[in-house]
Amino acid sequence: MFKEAANLYLVLFSLSLISIYLTVRGGRMGAPTAAAAGSVINALCIFIYAIFVGDGLIQALVSSLSIGILFAVAAATGAAYFRKQTLKANEVVQRSAQADVVFLAK
Repeated sequence: MFKEAANLYLVLFSLSLISIYLTVRGGRMGAPTAAAAGSVINALCIFIYAIFVGDGLIQALVSSLSIGILFAVAAATGAAYFRKQTLKANEVVQRSAQADVVFLAK
């Protein structure tokens, strides 16, 4: 019975990672804030999963903190990097379009 409930918390963990990525990539929240909030949510999901699976309290606590923080920071960092690259590419396209307009106006 507990195995099915444990899988629910893995799904919540995955949804949390997706929401961290989309939030930072969309610019709705900064990477450090999203990583901090996501770390708490991810750690909680992994902790409950580990308890349901039958791990000990200390093992569940250590694994939840390490996995929760690692994955949340990785998702936020990756999203921030790709957001920065997208903004750079948009600037180049805008400059090129402005240069074309100036060239055509002459």
